[in-house]
Order: sequence, then C-alpha cells, then structure tokens
Amino acid sequence: RNAATVVVGLDLCSEIDALRVQLSAARATVARMEADGQGESFGTQASAGEIRSFQENIKRQEKEEAAARAARAELAELKASGSASDNALAAVTARIQAAEIEANNYKMIVLRQKSIKGFYCPAKASYLMKCA
Repeated sequence: RNAATVVVGLDLCSEIDALRVQLSAARATVARMEADGQGESFGTQASAGEIRSFQENIKRQEKEEAAARAARAELAELKASGSASDNALAAVTARIQAAEIEANNYKMIVLRQKSIKGFYCPAKASYLMKCA
C-alpha cells in the first residue's frame, strides 16, 4: 500500500520575496568587498588606454569562446541529424577551429597583460567565492 500524500498550498510570492532580499544583501556585500579593494583592480601606473585595451581583450576572448561553443553545438546537431553534407560539416568544423584559435590568441594576450608587474591585481579568493 502507498501512503496517502497530502497536498499543501504554497505561497511562492513569499519565497520569491525572500530570495530577492537575499540577492540584494549579497549584491551589497559584493559591492562593499569591491569598495574595500578585494575585487580585481589595476595598479596606479596603469593608463586608461591600457585598462580599456585589457578589458576589450577579455570581452573578445569571451566572445570567441562563446562562438566556439555555439559552433560545437551546431556540429553536434548536424552529426546527430545524420543528413548533413560533408561540406556543411567541414564548414562548421572550420568555424570551430577559427574561433578556438582566436580565443586562444586573446587568452595569451590577456595572460601577457596580467603578467606585467603592477598592472593587474587579481580579485581575492573571498571575493570570488562570494561572487560565485
């Protein structure tokens, strides 16, 4: 025999409100940690142009990594369909390789920029854990 299940009404609005309060508190904590210097920062000798170039390189790297992921997903779908032509598979494979090469290129540029002494100060572990 199965035990009887009792259906209990749930008030999702109160749960949503509680989550909103927790989220706003977490955002305030992260902002406070960033103001205290625990987030990533740049050295005093870094110029505005260097900082902008660094941030653009990170955005480009993320964009190319996203393009590679999308192309890999498209390739998987083409292979799964079974009706894809060899030309289509080759084109998607070429897109994957090009995006991965570009992403790796930007990754190396960013790593070189981070290695410049006094330019980039990474975020503290406690800040990264709070952001996650």
